Amino acid sequence: MNKIKSKFWDVIETERDLLHISLKEEFNFNKRLNHDHYVLFFYKITVIGISSISPIKIKMYRSKQEFLKDLTHSKEHFIEIRDEIVNFKKHPIEYPFIGVIELTDKFLLKVEKERDKQKLISQLDKAYRSIS
Repeated sequence: MNKIKSKFWDVIETERDLLHISLKEEFNFNKRLNHDHYVLFFYKITVIGISSISPIKIKMYRSKQEFLKDLTHSKEHFIEIRDEIVNFKKHPIEYPFIGVIELTDKFLLKVEKERDKQKLISQLDKAYRSIS
């Protein structure tokens, strides 16, 4: 087990390429206040929704409602959101990926490249700073 340094997140590499990630207890205000869960939005900027012009970016929201409000407001039309229930404690997500994670506890990411791990941690810290 290898702990990866992050200011706001507990990141532990338990197996090769498998990261257990959770928000550090002292920064998880929603959990202490018994509010809605934080949401992480992993996305790419695209041209006409087809060609990607950016690497993966991460934006963090204080709640699912805040995320949906921002998403529908910025696009100015209805967006279909598919809800897939995945036990992120047992099934890792292959990173990089595009999608939304509602933070209820920890989640697993499978990150194969070392440089992607460092970028991921940096982006997660930046995303948390944007809401605090």
